[in-house]
Amino acid sequence: MRSLTLKAALAAVLVTTPLASAFARDHHPASGASSSQISRSGIGALNGMAGEGDSSDSSKPISGQPQLQRMYPVNVILGELHSDDARIAADRKMRLVTPAQARALTGEDAAIRRAALNDAGGRGVVSSSQYNQLTAEVSNLDSQIARDSGRG
Repeated sequence: MRSLTLKAALAAVLVTTPLASAFARDHHPASGASSSQISRSGIGALNGMAGEGDSSDSSKPISGQPQLQRMYPVNVILGELHSDDARIAADRKMRLVTPAQARALTGEDAAIRRAALNDAGGRGVVSSSQYNQLTAEVSNLDSQIARDSGRG
């Protein structure tokens, strides 16, 4: 039990220290600032926190903060497309879809696959916006497969 408590405390310290130092760096003026500059910046910060007198554009990135975008592995999308391809083949084998429908669905599958691979660009990952768009397209393809086979 002691080791678990010690590990949890150590993990908390290791996680919060970089966050606290980044917060402190962004909220303290440069070392050469005078006391009048400090008091004016402090009042401006309070006004901004209260929502009064804040004329900054909230869509602009905060200076000094890295803008990280979450990346998703493209293999997730490709795996879903592989299962959709198998569903199309199984539905075609069971004669739930016509050959023309199977060709159209396979074409949509191939188009989504091409878009996923192009978006990944050899890195094997896509951005969150690209991932959301691709998963929406895969979901639409799933719905189309279900409609065409009479299951949805």
